[in-house]
Amino acid sequence: MERTARELILGMIRRQAPTGVSVVIEGAPGVGKTFLAGEILASIPPGQAKVLRAAGQQGRRNDPFTVASQLLGDLARDTDPADATFDHVDELCADGPVVLCADDAHHLDAASLMLLRRLVWASRSLPLAVLVTTWPGPPREPLAMLIRQAQARLWLPPRSGSPRWSAKG
Repeated sequence: MERTARELILGMIRRQAPTGVSVVIEGAPGVGKTFLAGEILASIPPGQAKVLRAAGQQGRRNDPFTVASQLLGDLARDTDPADATFDHVDELCADGPVVLCADDAHHLDAASLMLLRRLVWASRSLPLAVLVTTWPGPPREPLAMLIRQAQARLWLPPRSGSPRWSAKG
């Protein structure tokens, strides 16, 4: 599974492909999704791609546009965060491959999840890799829509010795 995710993202960078990829990694809490995403990002050769990071935080699901504020900082009041973020990523893609990692998406607000969906859609025509990590199970509708839209959906199995888990659905 790690190799698949790494090959999808690094393959886009190595080929200097005009189109990108979107990958969702699901796994139980504490199974190593954040570690795996970090390993994938660390394997990107220096200067080969611009790496952007955002992360959901427990208890902050109602903070609108968390992803936009993490990527852009404070914006002017009259600026649409989604448009500004999309334009920023689009401009970065004009200079070469971009990898956006959104960790713990299950903690992100609905506006951020919709923004990520827009970026996943854009990855089909931009050199953009979108890597999303999340918990399995019955997600909220904006997260479920993001997961369905991704080109690849991978499950990180429990580590040996880890408690068993299951997702209803």
